[in-house]
Amino acid sequence: MGFFDNKIDVSDIPDNVGSEPLPEGEYMMKATEIDPDTPSKKTGAEMLTVTFAFVDPVHASRRPLFDYFVVNNQVAYSKLKKWMRSVSIDPNPEITKEMINSAMGRQFKAKLTQEEFNGYINNKLNGYFPADHEAPTPIPPVSSTGSVAQQAPAQPAANLTKAEWSTGG
Repeated sequence: MGFFDNKIDVSDIPDNVGSEPLPEGEYMMKATEIDPDTPSKKTGAEMLTVTFAFVDPVHASRRPLFDYFVVNNQVAYSKLKKWMRSVSIDPNPEITKEMINSAMGRQFKAKLTQEEFNGYINNKLNGYFPADHEAPTPIPPVSSTGSVAQQAPAQPAANLTKAEWSTGG
């Protein structure tokens, strides 16, 4: 059976379904799938791949985002700890398979940023926070007074001589 052997009804498909990048900010998400057996494409190291879906109904039909936790990588382990804490799981002293399984489906706020990859702008998970986390209010830039006073260029002090180093002999 081929693609066009199916009825392709798009009347109920919202226009916001897709993969265009969302503005940077915090979004409610949840883990929906794990793959503990994917090797890293860069190094071949073992890693855990987690699929994260959007919870908010406005974004629920968007494609999910992925995060990768490479074995023996401190940055990956730090992100994993932050995810565990964001869903109220204490990851100390170690993270177990049972902990990961219990984190599945629990809601948290993910900080999304944008990054360029192969000429495209994509969203990237860049932080994990509890569901009730309030994003900090940005500090407005300080307005300039118009003064452009500059410091005079540095000048060597008078009466200084070059130090002579002893060669120990």
